[in-house]
Amino acid sequence: MVYLIKKFIFFFLVFFYCNLLFAESFSSFQDFQRYIDNIILASIPTEAGEKIEITILQLNEQNILPYCKSDFDVSLAHPGLSSPTNTVLLSCKGENPSILYVPVQIKLMTDMISAARRIMPGEVITEKDIVIKKFDKYQVYDEYFQDISKVNGLVAARLIPPGSIILKKSIAKSLFIKKNQPVTLIFKEGPIEVSMSGVAQMDGYLNDTIKIVNPSSKKIVDGTIIGPGKVEIH
Repeated sequence: MVYLIKKFIFFFLVFFYCNLLFAESFSSFQDFQRYIDNIILASIPTEAGEKIEITILQLNEQNILPYCKSDFDVSLAHPGLSSPTNTVLLSCKGENPSILYVPVQIKLMTDMISAARRIMPGEVITEKDIVIKKFDKYQVYDEYFQDISKVNGLVAARLIPPGSIILKKSIAKSLFIKKNQPVTLIFKEGPIEVSMSGVAQMDGYLNDTIKIVNPSSKKIVDGTIIGPGKVEIH
């Protein structure tokens, strides 16, 4: 359904701008650039957190297609966003047919998790160490993260420079609690916080829910790992 709506919008914009060309020429090179941008933006769907940036290549004010009195056709050499480079074809039919090839560079700027500081190998990554920034999806060839919660608590497997994308191959899970390890159980109720001892019944990573036994009562409870050797029970 979304695809059909975008397709309708694309053809509507093409029709609208083509009719504009029948009536008058572009008033400026900037108008021509905006026209090209609208054609591409209307034909390429994006997802949440994505933004398309378009740069016209090898074109100047002397290369703009002249005024067209008859039908004016617009098309993309490569429909969709299958390549970081594309070509917009503008063709004028009639007594003096002409065609203009407009090469464009397309960047698909996408939200990705990046390092807010230098992260050394073996360091546990926290929310303070990461930030969401936009990068060109076409220039990223490995799996990346978009959700901060998916990175929080992981360990850097290699040096991650500040400002660089945190790739899945650059991190590893950190085992926060091992089976049979003594742990601190924390219970919170409003301003009240109670701590007690327990023994983990399984391995666990940050934010995992594991089972802990109370050595005194032998009662088994579930808790969420909130740090090394620390489990919060509800």
